[in-house]
Amino acid sequence: MSVSFKAKRQMAGSSLLALALATTAGPNRVSAAAPALQCQPASLNLGQSIAIPTLVFCRTNSLVDQDAEPITAQKLLDISVQNSAYLKSQTALIDSAVYSLKSANGNWWPNVSMSNSSYLFVNNNGNNNPVTTGCNLSPSTSGKAFNPFNGSSNCSASSSYGQAYPVITITWNFINPSRYPQIAGAMKSVKLAQSQAKQSTQQLQMGVLKSYGSYLLSGYQLGELSRLIAIEQRILSTAKLLMKQGGLPRFALSQQTRNLLSYQARVEEALANQQQAYLELTTAMQKTSGDNPSILPDLNSLVLREWGYNMEESIQMAMARSEQLKQLELQKGIATDTANQTRGQILPTIGLLGYVTYQGTDANGVHTGLLSNYAGLQVTWNLFDGYMTKNQAISSDRQAKSYSDQLEAAKIQLRMQTKSKLQTLSNLKNQISIYLNDIKQAELIAEDLRSRQRFGITNQADVLQAEQALHESRLQLISSIGSYVVTYTELANLCGVNPLI
Repeated sequence: MSVSFKAKRQMAGSSLLALALATTAGPNRVSAAAPALQCQPASLNLGQSIAIPTLVFCRTNSLVDQDAEPITAQKLLDISVQNSAYLKSQTALIDSAVYSLKSANGNWWPNVSMSNSSYLFVNNNGNNNPVTTGCNLSPSTSGKAFNPFNGSSNCSASSSYGQAYPVITITWNFINPSRYPQIAGAMKSVKLAQSQAKQSTQQLQMGVLKSYGSYLLSGYQLGELSRLIAIEQRILSTAKLLMKQGGLPRFALSQQTRNLLSYQARVEEALANQQQAYLELTTAMQKTSGDNPSILPDLNSLVLREWGYNMEESIQMAMARSEQLKQLELQKGIATDTANQTRGQILPTIGLLGYVTYQGTDANGVHTGLLSNYAGLQVTWNLFDGYMTKNQAISSDRQAKSYSDQLEAAKIQLRMQTKSKLQTLSNLKNQISIYLNDIKQAELIAEDLRSRQRFGITNQADVLQAEQALHESRLQLISSIGSYVVTYTELANLCGVNPLI
């Protein structure tokens, strides 16, 4: 495998550079490229049929807590789902849909209400001005002149009584064309809320897994880059010495400086990715307290798994388990039920209508009451409303047609995505095998050059170039592994498979 940076090493004065390297730095010298990093040996689990040499995992001191225990990806997923405020809101939406269904089922029962009910208290008080001899003990205007403000008469009368008049209405529509589609739509709304909650859970888990993998892979990249910087610093320090002695031109030193700056820039990028992934993981913990949770991902959680299904099986799983397809199907059904419910308002509604009234009077200690019952059939029929209800039904039909078309488009898109992920996964698997073979060949080259150096056949510069090529190959392998992990996670999410199993 040819690497572009090798051409940069072919410059004038390479023999003088090799001589200076041999005298200023031994082959086993270790240089701390990034003092803020803490590194440790680690291994990638690539399956039983694939083996890779031990790598170095690094992270910044700010992300290291000596008291923290390693947390597996599955445990972190469980904590994230349990503490997610957004998923709790989705659960509340499910409860809301369930109570809406209970409300729709209430249409089967009779409606009992109290209306036009009253309680009156009457108090009559005044003086009589009779036209005949004598006084009337009850204030009345029947056959008499009544003047309550005439106080000349010594004959007065008063009366008071209370009267209650409750009216209870009973309505029971036993034939209601709108009731059945309303209940059916409410049932689909419950399933829709459940599907949306499940999809949100899957999206949360996929995001956490991507952040988890990004954290680990960035650490492996930092390990390789720190070694490359250490090698480049050895080359640069010797190049400075040779340039002062006139053994190298100035542009050669500038080129070595550019190489070092390039590695440092890649370190900054890897550090930013690792810190961003760590922030996403701590956010996924959904801690409500002000304490910043400390997370120490388990290095053994990064496993490259084989996809155990062929293309047709994967597509069938994706079609059967896709929450997006389920939601579109449910939304289509809800729109159809809404249209049927609206059309039901055009048809007659037949039910039982009953009234229960009671008139009770309490006057001077005498209680009287009258209970009355009325019952009959009630027919409600919207004969004409300017086609308003009909047009509303047609509007819902068009929504159902739109969801049907969206469903077909989503199936085509899902089939294409599943095929694409499978193809990408296969290509990345082959790419990983190529890089593993390349690493093996790079190790053999570096080992041979070190042996030749001991006998003076080759120089130190060639050895360092071979070591750089080895670590560059490892970086390419790590990048391919990262792409494989992301693709596998996305494919598992499409097919409804747990990516950790």
